[in-house]
Amino acid sequence: MKIKNRKTRIIGVVLLIILIIVVLFVRAHIRIQNGDLVKWEGKWYTKEELKDTFPPQYIEVPAKNTPEEVYATFRQALLDNDIETALGEIKDSEREKYQKIFSDPELLK
Repeated sequence: MKIKNRKTRIIGVVLLIILIIVVLFVRAHIRIQNGDLVKWEGKWYTKEELKDTFPPQYIEVPAKNTPEEVYATFRQALLDNDIETALGEIKDSEREKYQKIFSDPELLK
């Protein structure tokens, strides 16, 4: 009777340990899915630890001009029929597309 009771206790303790491990794993998985845990360079961080360890870096970049100034220059260039100046105000990735559009003589009449 003692041996059977002892085996039952051992099995119960082992199952309890396995259950605790599973619960901790599921909890960690849920925190990872929610973004509360982040792995960075091989180490796990919470959101707060990540902010403390790697604070945001702010870089002051002086603006060349405001959107209002760009619009005013662009509009005036179009009114003056100065396509090159107007294209100079468009960002590089879009410039070729607008160059094709502005090359249409019917558009500028």
